[in-house]
Amino acid sequence: MIRCMLKLAGLSIAEIARSLPSENREDGHLAAPSVAAVIDGRVRSRRIEERIATLLNVPLHRLWPQWYAEDGSSLKKRKRYTRLSEALARLQEIESDAKREAA
Repeated sequence: MIRCMLKLAGLSIAEIARSLPSENREDGHLAAPSVAAVIDGRVRSRRIEERIATLLNVPLHRLWPQWYAEDGSSLKKRKRYTRLSEALARLQEIESDAKREAA
């Protein structure tokens, strides 16, 4: 889907790679296979994903719904935050119960 969108927008993977700087290469740009790997879902790179979304003018969650929520946050981090919030709520309940028992 992303490759088709790029083609319709007149963008190539090589152009996207050239638009992203890299200190690891002599030419100073990212390698096209790195961009292709992100598009294909073989690797993750927020920087590349954001660049593609910006060039296509499409939100991250539309391009990678399995990785991003509508607000642009990573689903993995959201799940972790939810678990921490639930654990904190349980600790607060335990603390309240302990205070009632002590009284």
